[in-house]
Amino acid sequence: MSAWADAMRHQRHDEAAELWRQLMAQWLTPPVINQRYWNRLVDRRMAVLERREQRSTISDVEWDNSHQDMGR
Repeated sequence: MSAWADAMRHQRHDEAAELWRQLMAQWLTPPVINQRYWNRLVDRRMAVLERREQRSTISDVEWDNSHQDMGR
């Protein structure tokens, strides 16, 4: 971006136009996706949903017994 601004400031319009084209091509390129990050995020979310489902299917007494709830 600074090279483009420098070219515009010094009225090198052909160079500025080429730099602008490169900037726009780079800006429109989609970012690289870290698939491992998203897989871990989905795994964690699924684990939360699974625990929530398990919690909703057992009674409070069973939950307390299985997790040795100290607040009983």
